[in-house]
Amino acid sequence: MVQVNICSMEITEALDRVNDAISETPSGYEIEVTSDNMEIFDELKDYIGSLRIGFREIYKEELLIMQFKVPVKISNTIPHE
Repeated sequence: MVQVNICSMEITEALDRVNDAISETPSGYEIEVTSDNMEIFDELKDYIGSLRIGFREIYKEELLIMQFKVPVKISNTIPHE
């Protein structure tokens, strides 16, 4: 499992880090993303959902964790505002 820690990051940096992990991780491998910010976590859920990737949410104390399996490679781009 590839672990991606986006705690204490700004939204753009966090989404870029997750997008890089998706692009660099082979299909079929799992990614676990850990956040400490609900707003960023909600944006991440919207983004991963828009890619039609199913995910699991885990709430552990102050941490928000998302786990998902990388699908067959897709073209990933995050629109920056």
